[in-house]
Amino acid sequence: LDADVIINLPKMKVHLAGTVTLSLKNWNGLIPNVHPSGQQQGAHRIDLGQKFADLYRAVKADLTIVDAIIGMEGQGPHAGTPVEMNLIIAGADMVATDAVTSYVMGFDPMEIPAVRCAGTEGLGEIDLNNIEVVGEPIAEVRRHFKRPNDNPLGMYKGFTVYAQQTCPGCYANVRGALDSFANSGISMSEFLKERGEVVVVAGGLPDFDPQFAESKHLFVVGDCWEYFPTADNIREAIELAKTVTYYPGCAPVYIFSQLNTDLQKLAQ
Repeated sequence: LDADVIINLPKMKVHLAGTVTLSLKNWNGLIPNVHPSGQQQGAHRIDLGQKFADLYRAVKADLTIVDAIIGMEGQGPHAGTPVEMNLIIAGADMVATDAVTSYVMGFDPMEIPAVRCAGTEGLGEIDLNNIEVVGEPIAEVRRHFKRPNDNPLGMYKGFTVYAQQTCPGCYANVRGALDSFANSGISMSEFLKERGEVVVVAGGLPDFDPQFAESKHLFVVGDCWEYFPTADNIREAIELAKTVTYYPGCAPVYIFSQLNTDLQKLAQ
C-alpha cells in the first residue's frame, strides 16, 4: 500500500463466518476483486482464519482502533443485536488487539480462527498474560456476547437446507440469508401458504432424495456439489423443482444478501 501510515478501523461485532469480525477479518478489504470470478474477497471457506493470517503476514497496520462504542452480538453481521459497550480499543499489534477485544466480548481468543492462526504462527501476541493493557481493566468492561450460530439446518419450517458435505462458508452464508429473510417483516407462514416450500442444497448430499424438491423452490448453492458422486441427485431435483436459482462461487458470500433478496422477490 502506498501510504505513510496504515490505520485499521474495525467494528466490534460477532460474525457467522469467523465468530467475530475485528481487525484481522477487516483486513479482507485489502483484497482487490480484479479476477474475473470476483471471488477474492468473497472466499469464505473452511480456511478463512488462515486467509486472514496470511493477509496480516503480507501487510501490517501501524495502528488498529476498534470502534466498540456500540457492538453487535447474536446473528451478525446482518441479523445481530446492538450492544452498548462505550469502548474504544486500540493497539499496534492486530493480533493482540483482536485477542483483547474478543476476550472483552466473552470469547477465548483461541476460539477465533483468525486470531488463533495468526497467534500460533508468531505474527502477534495472543497470550493475554503477555499483553500490556492500559486504561479500563478488562474485568470491569467484559461481558458475554450472544454467540453466532451458523447452522442453517432445521431453523425455519418449510425452509429445508441440505448441506451435508460442505464447508462452513456455505453454512454461514445460507444461515445469514435465512435469518435476514425471517427478520424482514414478511410472514413466514403466509409465504409458505402462498408461495410454497423452499429447498436449499449445497455440497455432497448422500442422503438427499431428489423427489423432495418436487414442486418446490430450489436454491442451489456453491460450486462443489457438481464434484460429488451425488451430483446426479441434484440434477434430478433441478428437473423436478418448481423454480431453480443458482448461486455459483466458493463460497458464494454474496448470498448473504442475494438469497434474502430473491426470497423477498418471490414473496411479492
